[in-house]
Amino acid sequence: MVDRDFLRQEDGAVTVDWVVMTAALVGLAIAIAISVSSGLDDLSGNIATELEGDLIVTSFGYNPNFPDEHALALEGLRNASPEDRALFAEYVNSLDAQNPTDPDDVALLADLNDALDTALVENGETRPTGADPDPQDLDGAFQRMGFPTADPVAAG
Repeated sequence: MVDRDFLRQEDGAVTVDWVVMTAALVGLAIAIAISVSSGLDDLSGNIATELEGDLIVTSFGYNPNFPDEHALALEGLRNASPEDRALFAEYVNSLDAQNPTDPDDVALLADLNDALDTALVENGETRPTGADPDPQDLDGAFQRMGFPTADPVAAG
């Protein structure tokens, strides 16, 4: 008939309790993962969009503040005569001596300095130290280099 000792044993009941509790925790973890996953997808998409923008500098070279002006200056200086590069160097030296405080002027001056230094190095020249170019000579040099004005900081 019925074994009363078997019915009184509690060892099997504890195992059933653990199985039910573990299944409930796994179900809860799955529910949490499903509810959080859509938010994580949105967040990871936002992060990917930001990282694809202009936030990452991909080289250790100079990163221009004003890329168009930097490219124009670099192109003009690369094609310029040594005399015109020397006049431009004196002009940039004179701007440096003025110690501009406007952030845009400082940034543009940094771009001009980089373009000048790059062109001088590429042509095996050293940078003149003068800071007093003749205005008429400077205007002629700017025209020959294809620059729109003899004062890019003022025009910027």
